[in-house]
Amino acid sequence: MQDLQIAETLTLLYPQGKTPACTVARADPAPYFKEVFKNDVYTLLKLVKRSEQEKNERKRAASRKKNEQKRKDEGKEASE
Repeated sequence: MQDLQIAETLTLLYPQGKTPACTVARADPAPYFKEVFKNDVYTLLKLVKRSEQEKNERKRAASRKKNEQKRKDEGKEASE
């Protein structure tokens, strides 16, 4: 419901279809920003440093690999 209201408001404010960068970053801050604080009015974002960003990407890749391996193992157990 709230997303619909935001979309309608943006359409009225920005009829050319050009959404401000801050609105886009607020909707999906990753991977360049990290959400520090959020309430009904404000969303405070922190710029992620390159080294931190690379570390986070490695963690996500390792997590994905672990989940894939877990699914393969569960599939093998189910077929036995």
